[in-house]
Amino acid sequence: MEAHCLVYIGAESSSSPDGVMRQAPRISHAGSMSLIGKRIKILQALLLTFVSLATVRAATVPTTPLRRVISGVQHTAWTPRDGAPAGIMAIEQSVDGALWLGSRQGLYRFDGLHFDRITVVDEDSWSPADIYALHAMPNGDLWIGQFTGGGVILLHEGKVTRYKEGLPPAGVTQFLVHPRGGFWVSTTQGLARFEGGRFHTVGPEMGLPVGQSVTCIFDADGSLIVRTFTPGLFVLHPGSSRFEHVEEKAVDRPAVGHFPSEGSEPHSPDLGRRRAAA
Repeated sequence: MEAHCLVYIGAESSSSPDGVMRQAPRISHAGSMSLIGKRIKILQALLLTFVSLATVRAATVPTTPLRRVISGVQHTAWTPRDGAPAGIMAIEQSVDGALWLGSRQGLYRFDGLHFDRITVVDEDSWSPADIYALHAMPNGDLWIGQFTGGGVILLHEGKVTRYKEGLPPAGVTQFLVHPRGGFWVSTTQGLARFEGGRFHTVGPEMGLPVGQSVTCIFDADGSLIVRTFTPGLFVLHPGSSRFEHVEEKAVDRPAVGHFPSEGSEPHSPDLGRRRAAA
């Protein structure tokens, strides 16, 4: 059985000026409690729907571009006005924490505050070394690869040793040191390895073509993967003395990028990890 109630608005019963008691006017019949509850639930549902739609709209159509906030990082820039060289092609950090910068304007050392030009690597005071590749060794030595004119420089305790014999007559673009031994140099005209205190050009005797720009990387199993301009990829497996020619489709990622020929403007190669199928 539904319960009903009456709703009154106004004052309670009172006496009129003529002394006659009159009852406060009856306004209306409000209906049942269940009907009021239903109306309240409907209003709540409408309000919830409105809030949900507003939330979805705010999430899908932001009024301002979303930005990733990175905390605890400080960004500092150095320009030639601060002494930094232009045309930086290689960066290496030595064991003492210093940064070595190889550039088209020579070799620089940065200690976090100052840029120092290392002129000892320049063959002429008026012609800075055109450096494209660097590799810092655990003992503090720094290997330096020159692009224009080619050649490798070893900087050891402030003194330089120059290498050209045994290297392809081309710009040096990359150094690779195998964790288990073996030191390789890629150039715009082929690959060389360092053994017995000197460099040796790698060629047909090891199954690798010469006279072509190469880039290299070590695979996870220790294999040396070499990309030549043509005809493709070559792999030197651990313990093997010859490179194996593999098809491009045998690699599960895009091929390693190329270096330009000497005299053209160099670019950074794509040296993502590649793996040749067994």
